[in-house]
Amino acid sequence: MVFICSVLILLPDEIKAISENTQNTGWYNWTHESVVSTQWICPKSCNESFRMTKDSDDINRCCFHYAKPFWNLQLWHHVVGMLHVEYLSRNGKAVLNNTNTNTTSLSFFEVVHPNGFLSKMPINICTFRTIVKLDFSYNNIRQITNLRCLSILDKLILKGNKITSVYNSTFTGMKFLRFVDLSHNRIDHIDPLSFSIKPGSLMHVYLSYNQLKSVDITNAILEKFFALIDYSHNQIGNFSNELNWKCCKEEKVDGGIIFWQYNSFRYFPNLTKVGFPDVLSTAKLTYNYGMVIRNNLWNCDCHFYPFLEKALEYFHYYPTITDQYDAKCNEPAHLANYSVIDFKNKYDLLICNLNISAKCPIQFGCNCFYQPSQNRTVVNCSGLNITQFPTVIPDFDNLEIDLSNNNLKPKTNWSEIDYLIRVKKLDLSNNKLSDINFTAFNAEKLTSLILLNNPIVSINRSIENLTPCVTQIGNISIDCDCNSIWMRRWMNKQMGHGCYFGKEILCKIGSKYIAPNNLTRDQICPEEDFKSVFFGFIFALISTHVVVISLFCFKFRYEIFLIYRKIGMRNYEKCTEDLTYDAYFSFDGELYELRVWMSKILLRYLEKRGYRVFYPLRDCILGYPREEDICRKISQSATFIVFLSQSFLDSPNFRSEWKYIWHSYKENTYKQLIVINFDDMEPIDVDDNRMKAFVRLSYYFEFFNTNSKLLSDIEKQLFCRKLKTKRNRIHPGPYKGLYKICSEIKNPQQILRSK
Repeated sequence: MVFICSVLILLPDEIKAISENTQNTGWYNWTHESVVSTQWICPKSCNESFRMTKDSDDINRCCFHYAKPFWNLQLWHHVVGMLHVEYLSRNGKAVLNNTNTNTTSLSFFEVVHPNGFLSKMPINICTFRTIVKLDFSYNNIRQITNLRCLSILDKLILKGNKITSVYNSTFTGMKFLRFVDLSHNRIDHIDPLSFSIKPGSLMHVYLSYNQLKSVDITNAILEKFFALIDYSHNQIGNFSNELNWKCCKEEKVDGGIIFWQYNSFRYFPNLTKVGFPDVLSTAKLTYNYGMVIRNNLWNCDCHFYPFLEKALEYFHYYPTITDQYDAKCNEPAHLANYSVIDFKNKYDLLICNLNISAKCPIQFGCNCFYQPSQNRTVVNCSGLNITQFPTVIPDFDNLEIDLSNNNLKPKTNWSEIDYLIRVKKLDLSNNKLSDINFTAFNAEKLTSLILLNNPIVSINRSIENLTPCVTQIGNISIDCDCNSIWMRRWMNKQMGHGCYFGKEILCKIGSKYIAPNNLTRDQICPEEDFKSVFFGFIFALISTHVVVISLFCFKFRYEIFLIYRKIGMRNYEKCTEDLTYDAYFSFDGELYELRVWMSKILLRYLEKRGYRVFYPLRDCILGYPREEDICRKISQSATFIVFLSQSFLDSPNFRSEWKYIWHSYKENTYKQLIVINFDDMEPIDVDDNRMKAFVRLSYYFEFFNTNSKLLSDIEKQLFCRKLKTKRNRIHPGPYKGLYKICSEIKNPQQILRSK
């Protein structure tokens, strides 16, 4: 432990002398913001190579490849000591021995032990924390363990062992690690983010000659500068994206060279699925990463296009790197041995043929392909004797469908063809179509609709919604009438855009044929047609008014009825001697205040003046069916006094009673209905349309009448009727002194306050 401390104290003094002692060696001290280590030296040839351009990025890329720690120079070998491996058993267990005689001058250690039979890391490896190089090539090591304690390790060589996995914790904390060689092992699994050591110094990773079948995208795109990653000579056929990684969070993305040759690649990966969702992110990939993709069995299809489009554009600026991408196509057969570099300006060759799983209607004999360079999906069903539109089409936008030279039915239900809104071009020439519903198309997307050589008998006005020059109809003649005058405007619009060639469409009017752009109203709209149009307009106007008035009358039918009853003639001669009651009270007896006022004020007031009043709380026959009793009393009453309250409307019994009252009032013109608004309710508070009519028209008395005239107002309504009931004859005159008693009651609230 004392030795370790002395090394750490010595190290800063050694570093200060690097610049001075390397001036004449062809190297210079080099640092970069993306590299943690400050002990690297870069060959001066990197500066000299780019002396003319003075491009700092090119100089840094050179240094990323060739920089190394200063102690690798002969000048500094005296600060590095060698450790030796001593086996403890035949099963590969071992320890490290320090046989150096002069340890005071040593700052670092190296361990080089190739072609042994180590089965795991030496037991005491963490005792020597200043190890900067480990070379255990061609041993029997199966796992990478006990390395995180070597915090300043620079170079790790474990090629030719039996390692099967690399975990994202394997190199955690090893921020000075620059070089890792795990080639010629049995690695078939690497955790995501296994080499994304941040902050770190990792520049070289060798994973060739292993058993990898898939690589997570985060182990290829490190989003930092590095020299190279070698995945060659594996069985890699695809990429995974377990963490749903997305490129690119940073505006500038740094990278390096990745070797992919001699793998099992056939199809270029779908860049969207592996984290490159747009053109900008793809451009960052091609500009900052060199991909050596030679010696694979490439199928040069549509998946190559997004990458190659940007990569080949990059070659224009850096033509010397094209050999990295000089891969040969293996499929399809007509592109065999075609170099991907040769696709420059020939991107139309990169297509994907679609099968039935992609909804290509192969059952009709159609063939389909997706062509990204033209941003289109082509469905070719020409000349297959098809009688109806295919029910399914590939789920792509910008469809170009060729259904020419078939036998499509004259009448087609266009609204059922849902994929027409995705169509960019449609060829329906040489079929049997008689009319077209142009609303089935997306007017903004459709660029070409060919209808040549079809027996079209009419043109739907929806064709006006399409962009000019889109439609080619051909030579047809159609019957025109007064409703066809729009065609003149449409045809002039076509001609104004320079897309009308010859007289393709003719209007047949009688025995004459006239071009639509020459149509006049006098030619196709005779005088009698104007009369019919005029009378038709008048009829439509009257019909509209009738409908509106009918709806108005229906909605306000009760209000209209009440107004009519109020201003119309009342037939009092129909009143018979059978009426028993002058007034019928209908109210919610559960309301204490209302019940007290009714019994002590209103009831006494009317009976003392000689009126016969039906008071339900007093006059209902006990044990008799209530509804039947109520119906009989309502039919025997001349005037109904109804007290409107919320509880009155909410009760099923009172709603039923109100129904009978309204029916009796409506059928007998000599009867009177008085509504007293007890709860001061507004029309919006009343659900019953009949009661709402009274409130809307203000045909009611306010219970809390501030001018103390409620009793007299009710009395006037009774007096105005001048009816001669049986009770009137028994009590021929008003009670003497009644006005004196009533005058003492100034307000209905008076009795409520005195209770």
